[in-house]
Amino acid sequence: MGIFGIAKGVATAWAAPEKKATRRLVSVVAAVVLTGASALAGVVGRAPEPAEASVAARALTVAVEETGSVSGTAAAKGDREGTHPSATSRGADPEAPVPARPVIVIDPGHGGVDAGTVSPATGTPEKTVVLEMAQTLIRVLRESGRYDVRTTRDEDVFVGLGRRVAIAREAKADLLLSIHADAEYDHSVRGATIYTVSEKPSDAQAAALAAKENAADAVAGHVVTDAEDVVEDILAELTLRETRRFSLLAARDILEEYRRHGRLVKGAAHRQAGLKVLRAHDVPSVLVEIGFLSNKEDEALMTSPQWRETTSRSLLSAIDRFFAGRGVPGAARAAERTR
Repeated sequence: MGIFGIAKGVATAWAAPEKKATRRLVSVVAAVVLTGASALAGVVGRAPEPAEASVAARALTVAVEETGSVSGTAAAKGDREGTHPSATSRGADPEAPVPARPVIVIDPGHGGVDAGTVSPATGTPEKTVVLEMAQTLIRVLRESGRYDVRTTRDEDVFVGLGRRVAIAREAKADLLLSIHADAEYDHSVRGATIYTVSEKPSDAQAAALAAKENAADAVAGHVVTDAEDVVEDILAELTLRETRRFSLLAARDILEEYRRHGRLVKGAAHRQAGLKVLRAHDVPSVLVEIGFLSNKEDEALMTSPQWRETTSRSLLSAIDRFFAGRGVPGAARAAERTR
């Protein structure tokens, strides 16, 4: 029968018991067994079949509904490829209203006592540059009428990294886009860099940036606790891989747009690192370093309203392409117009 056969039997057994407590137990056991099955499959070199993945998603959906352990979109992100979220995929009552538009959370980095990078030439702080960029991008996205746009901050205040992630998860976001500006000792370095999360940094620069950005809470004297519920961790594992795949797709579309209408940093323009703000297991997340405050030309661009407008419209085109690939009709039509 094999371990996947056992896992499938446990997962499908949830429908038989009549008592809610038993269903809850079966659902969680199913998630645990499926997680073990996936891990074993990786060891022996066999990936789960689509039907098995579907069973895993079903087990996760049930466990979420019965235990309430995972917020919002845990099952949704792994089971809605190519389609816009439905009420069921959102983990909500099927009779509840279905959100008409994808939810995007724009995250301007730093803020308040955390200034971020500071321009060596003018003293302009990163927190101000990225807030102005985010405000322009939010307006452009909202004017399109295609997205429900939220933000982690709309003024000069400090917001902890964990709270930023929580805002995206509470909003059941379909995409988190974190906006930052970089700096280098070599003032000739300029252009945008796109980051996605990974436990292993892609290079030394990515590791250094992650260390700097992850220190934001400490800069503000914010105490962070990373304790998580064990059951939530088990269930989250079933969606993490799919979420990261969507993050890579979003990063790909942003990179493509920058290559066409912007300027990317020379060398590796897509980097990966353990950035805390990108760690939501059920929200595709991308961080964009829009330029270098250590470079005079980049700083002049980033502080220009016209450049912010142009860049925001390019990001809108990239976001349209990302959601077109997930079956959002309005985004698909818009993406076609910009090709």
